[in-house]
Amino acid sequence: MKKKIVLFSALLFLLYFLPYFLKGTGSYILTHDNLNQLNMQGIFDGKFSAPLFPFTISEDFTLPTTHAIFHLGHLKLDKLFFSLGYFNGFIFNEFFYRLLGFIGFFFLIGFIHKKLHPLLKILMAFCYIALPFWSQGNLSIAGLPLLLLAFIYLKKRKNITISYLIIILFSFYSNLFFIGIYLLPIMFTFAIWSFQKNHFNKHLLFAILLFLFCSVISHYPVFTNMFFLKIPTNRIAQNLTRTNLIDVIKQTIYLFLHSPQLAHSYHIHLIVPSSIVVSIVLLIKREWQRFFSLIIVLIAFNYFCFALFFYTPFLNFYDKLNLGFNFSRIYVFNTFLFYLLWFCLLLTLHKISNKKRIITIIITIFTLFQISINSYNYSGKIFFGKPSFKQFTSTAQFNEIKNIINVENARIGCIGFFPAVANYNGFRTIGSFSSYYPLSFKQKFHEIIKNELNKSIELKKYFNNKGSALFLFDDEIGRNYTNQQINVVETITCELKIIELNKLGTTHIFSTAEILNADEIGLSLILSQVKNKDNYYRLFVYKIVNNDLSGQLFNE
Repeated sequence: MKKKIVLFSALLFLLYFLPYFLKGTGSYILTHDNLNQLNMQGIFDGKFSAPLFPFTISEDFTLPTTHAIFHLGHLKLDKLFFSLGYFNGFIFNEFFYRLLGFIGFFFLIGFIHKKLHPLLKILMAFCYIALPFWSQGNLSIAGLPLLLLAFIYLKKRKNITISYLIIILFSFYSNLFFIGIYLLPIMFTFAIWSFQKNHFNKHLLFAILLFLFCSVISHYPVFTNMFFLKIPTNRIAQNLTRTNLIDVIKQTIYLFLHSPQLAHSYHIHLIVPSSIVVSIVLLIKREWQRFFSLIIVLIAFNYFCFALFFYTPFLNFYDKLNLGFNFSRIYVFNTFLFYLLWFCLLLTLHKISNKKRIITIIITIFTLFQISINSYNYSGKIFFGKPSFKQFTSTAQFNEIKNIINVENARIGCIGFFPAVANYNGFRTIGSFSSYYPLSFKQKFHEIIKNELNKSIELKKYFNNKGSALFLFDDEIGRNYTNQQINVVETITCELKIIELNKLGTTHIFSTAEILNADEIGLSLILSQVKNKDNYYRLFVYKIVNNDLSGQLFNE
């Protein structure tokens, strides 16, 4: 049976990842909150190149003049994979954290229903890890079943060493500020509840402290600044959109009906309706468990918290605290909670039924259908999504530019495309997608782009939010850089402050649109790349030349 389990699991993983092998670099990889922030992963010149420790500090790829602590990469396991090359490392990382998540859910289901057939446990576990998780989160959501299993073992004082190793692994292979910050109070609540039910359990307390310690170590640049350097960051200057009470209710309902970004669950088509039917059956048979109600309350509470965060009276109060932390993403837990609730309901029905064969067939059909939904939204997009990874990175196109620019001495500004693309191709940039950096740099950057922001209310609000997108905006191009094949802006009039760019070491401007007033603002065109089947981007390469008096007046 063990051999069948391994072979069947391997077959599912092979089919799931097959598009990567068929398409190669022609595969689609999510751009939003992923490829567009490769710099935050430390990806430079195609692989992980960021320093990890203070004694290996090098000049930053994206934020010149900022303190070295903001140039450091977090101590994460995925960095090891990316050091072998980003694309191959990305695929292996996608496989590895899903494998760990699969193992966790497989054994968790076995804990819930010990007599369930192993092949059905495989289908249910794979159903969960087939979801299109946010890749930079790694184990953050995919590994929650594994983490829960570790705490269950510790509560029962079983598999102590393995449980501690799981907690250490999760700490160094997940994102503390994406999900870990919410896990800590949950862990303490679980521990307190366990202490009340049983006698003091030292393993639970030690596990929480271990998770906290390892998380601080893995995210040490943030904590170094928080407790020692105390440099104000962009997080305290956020200007979030406020809503009224009616919008809070609407947003809560919307989140329930849809699959939120970064935490897809695709629950509305099958999971919710089938859960309602099974719940009615269990209530009639008086087999309803109290923890089912608890999970439902938690799901509703998490969605409500997201909407409440933007409620005007609450946000006005929260802003005064100057914490700079947006807790609205607590809804990311709902991905796991939906599947845990669904599986628990189905397994309870299976336990109490006298017609286990029929119920087994129904559960099998349900899980296969949900696997199809989840896989289509991941594997299907690998096949058909645009732009492909090869198009997005456009290595051959940037190699042509390297023939005329000395990369080592250059720092470029990017107009109309993501700076992460230039970083991937070995160019240092001014600006990037950066969620955590000094407030003083945001102010410097605002000085550069403020003329363009003043021409667009949308861009101004977007930048003034948290300012994570440190892009050289143009009001005509806007902020949607993802698809370079539609709505192409051919010419622009640039009102960026070139002198301020020059002060920060910027030597060149790469723009997807021709800059009509280039001569007036001190730019010299040195290369024009047309858009064709080989060039995904239409790029105009400008060199910043010495500004004369008129140019200086223009930029003031």
